[in-house]
Amino acid sequence: MEKLGYKIRRLFIENVKRIRMVEIIPKGNVVEITGANAQGKSSILDSIEYVLGGESGIPDEPIRKGEEKAVIILETDDFTATRTWTSNKKSYLTVAANTGKSPQKFLNDKINRLSFDPVSFMNMKPAEQEALLRKATGLNTSELETEKARIYEDRTVIGREVDRLKVFRNELGEPVYDLPDKEVNAQDIIDSISAISKMTDKRNQIVSSISTTKGHLVDLNRSIEMKEDHLRAEEEELNELNEAKKILKEKLAFMEKDIESVKVGDAVPLRGELLVIEEKNKAIRKNQQINKVRNEHEDVQAKYNDCTEDIKSIDKQISEKILNTKFPIEGLSVNEKGIIFNDIILEQASQAEKIKVGLGIAESLMSELQIILIKEGSLLDKESMKFIRSYAKIKDYQIWVERLDPTTKDAIIIEDGGVSTK
Repeated sequence: MEKLGYKIRRLFIENVKRIRMVEIIPKGNVVEITGANAQGKSSILDSIEYVLGGESGIPDEPIRKGEEKAVIILETDDFTATRTWTSNKKSYLTVAANTGKSPQKFLNDKINRLSFDPVSFMNMKPAEQEALLRKATGLNTSELETEKARIYEDRTVIGREVDRLKVFRNELGEPVYDLPDKEVNAQDIIDSISAISKMTDKRNQIVSSISTTKGHLVDLNRSIEMKEDHLRAEEEELNELNEAKKILKEKLAFMEKDIESVKVGDAVPLRGELLVIEEKNKAIRKNQQINKVRNEHEDVQAKYNDCTEDIKSIDKQISEKILNTKFPIEGLSVNEKGIIFNDIILEQASQAEKIKVGLGIAESLMSELQIILIKEGSLLDKESMKFIRSYAKIKDYQIWVERLDPTTKDAIIIEDGGVSTK
């Protein structure tokens, strides 16, 4: 929309906040409102907002203390807006212009962001400045930023797993090659060793029985000799003993024959073979673990790399959006560090550069009304004020500045709710 140059030609205020009665007919492009604190100078800029900005910005008690009504009359070349208050604090707005619209609707069509203050912007936190600039330019990368943050968080978690697996993999070392993938089955050898062990136990039992029997036979021979020497007469007993001897001999002969049938194998070679298999299987198990960790590490690393590529893609989309955004002034942009002006972070820029950016944003927010309000003008040095005057003249804006001390002879000094005539 082409700017039609609506500026304030006359401002009349009566009984608003600290103002008793003030009439201002601006001269030039910069209107400097000065004076000591608590004299009413802030009420001047507030009154402009009360007329042009709608009821939402009006305080609960706008009428000067002790008065019953208040009025603000704001005149431009094409319309006159009047806001009045009665003792019941009800506000009325009238616009003298052939518009066919309600007074506030007429003003809303001409006003975008009158309340934007370049100096307040200059003193905002970097994050607040960036949010306001994005809103002013329509640059919205919130969905991309949210997605980037989500992927970055995922990648961070995956990265920890990559590091863990990398350490684990290094601890395991390299696999032993020329080994099968699965462990060798040693059950047949184990069964053979078990069978040999059983046969050995059986043979040992027989050997023990033979030894016991031989001992009994020795004892029996000794008894026979004693009986033969001393009890020749007891032939019947001797016969019984001889019969017992015969039975024991037969039993011994049977056991000695039985022991020949028990063949005991040699388990030593098998045990050696089993140890070899166990060592091989141990190496195979380690190989399996190494391969599993290696594959898992490679899979997780691939996911991490995918996240990195996604982040790069989102960064590219954000960069393209920023490149395609029309910023208020040349050299202004944003990146992951915040607002950038002439290749440096705005936070590190000079006061003059910051006020230039603030005025540029204010200009981009304006519609037909070419008025900028600066409520903290006392924070500006002489160079910044000089730049504001130059900017207002070049752009043909009307900039109202509130300050403690005047910087020009045309400054309007407010004292005790009125314009000082000193």
